Amino acid sequence: MRNARFPAAAVSIALMLASLAAAQGPPAFQTFPPAGDSPATQANRRPDRQTSFVSLFTGRGGPRLLVDYPWSRHRDASVEVRLVTGEEPSVEGLRPLGFAAEHFQGEKRMQVYDVQDAGAGGVVIRTLEAGGMKYEILGSLTDSGKPASCIARKFPKAEPPPGAYAVYCVLSGWSINSKLLSLELPPEYFAEPGKLKIWFLRGDTILWSQTLDWPGTKREDGG
Repeated sequence: MRNARFPAAAVSIALMLASLAAAQGPPAFQTFPPAGDSPATQANRRPDRQTSFVSLFTGRGGPRLLVDYPWSRHRDASVEVRLVTGEEPSVEGLRPLGFAAEHFQGEKRMQVYDVQDAGAGGVVIRTLEAGGMKYEILGSLTDSGKPASCIARKFPKAEPPPGAYAVYCVLSGWSINSKLLSLELPPEYFAEPGKLKIWFLRGDTILWSQTLDWPGTKREDGG
């Protein structure tokens, strides 16, 4: 099996947030002061809480997305993330694929749940074909010790703009509570820096979207 897995599940949310407080110099992206509080408390203190739902934070386990939104109120909710790489990456004009509404049903739905359940025992990767495209389903344990899954694919040069895509169809696996999600982006797909476009969907309806700078998952030591 290829070494494709989410950032280390053993690192707790508290440790990651504490590491931010110890960092020197201005952060390269938005974080939540002060360290030591729970993710829920820190999310409540965000000055942009009414206009921004996603923040980027990092720790020894690597960067991930904290979604501060009452996701559990919405049936058939999903999150799509599109990375655009390159010298001057732009997400202008991009639209979500609407994967959950179009494909997350029947046999494909069962495939995703099977991989998620198997992820309780370690990293699991399976191929999935949908809409004439090939994806990979990735299952693993999250920081909170719950099995979770996402579906990912890369966009080659023949399908501009270059980058990668991930969709989270089973949000409960990534939940901290009914209003917070901690989404780990698979590093094999999101290694390069660039721009992220994040969509929160209910069925095929976009409830909100947001753009963030993405530092990539490559470490200075090449890991």
